[in-house]
Amino acid sequence: MTYRIEWRLTDGTPAPAPELGVIQPGETKSITRVLVNTGEESFRGVQFTLMDDLDGTLTVTVNGDRLTPEQTYTTGSVGPGESVTVVYTRFMPTTSAGGAFRAYIDISALK
Repeated sequence: MTYRIEWRLTDGTPAPAPELGVIQPGETKSITRVLVNTGEESFRGVQFTLMDDLDGTLTVTVNGDRLTPEQTYTTGSVGPGESVTVVYTRFMPTTSAGGAFRAYIDISALK
């Protein structure tokens, strides 16, 4: 029996890891990724900790629950074939140069 989890796009194809693309000044962009249990064993849960909300310009939701910076959110059990949906939304102020869309999140799958 194996434990395995992978990032996918909403259409089920593998996600380009860990890139979220580029964001321009004045733009608001949302990106959805799906964390899928592709193994044969259930995880007791998956823990997410948003390390930095980038001065309030970044929000992250996990299964619809908004993460609070530096507080750990734990999902319920994730069985084989089940998934967790993560939505990243970022606003880039017009005074910023723009660039890579990044999110700093610590993620741990619990066996």
